[in-house]
Amino acid sequence: SLRMSGLRAVFLACIFAAANGLLTQRRFQWEISLPEVPAAQRVTPAIFSYGRPTRQEVYRFKQAGFKSIVSVGPVARKTVPKWFELHGEYMSDDEYHALAKSIDMPLHVFVWGWDGLMKREAFDEFAAVMDSFPKPVLVHCGNGWLAALMGGLYAVRSGAYPPEEYYRRSADIGFEYQNETGLNLLYANLTNTQPRPSVPKKLHKRLNDMGYSKYYYTRRVNDDWYVMGQPNVTLEFDAMSKAGYGALVSLREDGEKNIDGSTFSVAEHKRAAEERKMKFFHSPLTYPITASKLQTVHSTLREAEGATKDGGPVLVQCKTAYRSVAAVVSYVGAKEKKSWPWAMRTAEAVGFSFPLLEGSDSTSMAIRQVLPGSSNILASSAAGAGFE
Repeated sequence: SLRMSGLRAVFLACIFAAANGLLTQRRFQWEISLPEVPAAQRVTPAIFSYGRPTRQEVYRFKQAGFKSIVSVGPVARKTVPKWFELHGEYMSDDEYHALAKSIDMPLHVFVWGWDGLMKREAFDEFAAVMDSFPKPVLVHCGNGWLAALMGGLYAVRSGAYPPEEYYRRSADIGFEYQNETGLNLLYANLTNTQPRPSVPKKLHKRLNDMGYSKYYYTRRVNDDWYVMGQPNVTLEFDAMSKAGYGALVSLREDGEKNIDGSTFSVAEHKRAAEERKMKFFHSPLTYPITASKLQTVHSTLREAEGATKDGGPVLVQCKTAYRSVAAVVSYVGAKEKKSWPWAMRTAEAVGFSFPLLEGSDSTSMAIRQVLPGSSNILASSAAGAGFE
């Protein structure tokens, strides 16, 4: 009957909502505007890590919703080391403090050598500042490596996640710390455990040496696939190329607005990539994201994957990394016959909790639909609810 069909529809809707984790009590305590800082790595919902910021990026931290900044070194400098191959308006310490004061942003800059940093006294000093600073807080260093290390240790110390998850969560955002003797001793001291044994490094095998740290605006899904937000054609493509990426796939529409109000140009990005011997692919992914749109993008990702099988990994780019994560996670999941929970966990690991983000219900469902077995389940459920 119509009444029973309606009841079944309501019942199925409740099941899907629960499965997608849309209950309000599970939403983040703090909201960060990802378009403003697409390269920030989420250690916890209250702690993000970053590399060396420019003057313009500090303004964006404020616009994004960060309440404070902690720098754990190296000390802010006007000159950027050549190996970064990045260019921008970097600041001296005095300029940095003056800017933070002018925008009412609490800032603390720690200046430690490596040996001093890995001592309990230094960590306790860092933790005391973190305790006192308003959240969410952005912790940065020169390339994000040290910031994520310290932010993760603070998360353990503050009970944000269990000590045994520290090394795994660090690897989720692309950093391996288990071979760092000083860190292992500090971790053991903080957690009252034995130091971890060293293990062979296993991340970023297709990138050049320290490529993930030198170009710190990307996020690793696996060693074949990386994602990022909006790159700057004039400031970042040298670093991107020298990091070892074999191809760039853009999911943006030609003429799409950039963060700074300018417009995105497919031709400009294609030229910049190919001048640096990187292959370039374009497959615009528009909102709302649907299963059909994802499958179209998957064809381009498959082509990029084939073109780089003997070279560097593929870097997939959009404005905020949101579309990039949805496309790559769904592509890898479909190819490797992964489940929807796997896809959600993988997206979560690089900072995107699709079931928890406002306006992401259709994205979450689209990813579910392109994974193995999902379409048949959804079709039979819809038919049973009178949705044919």
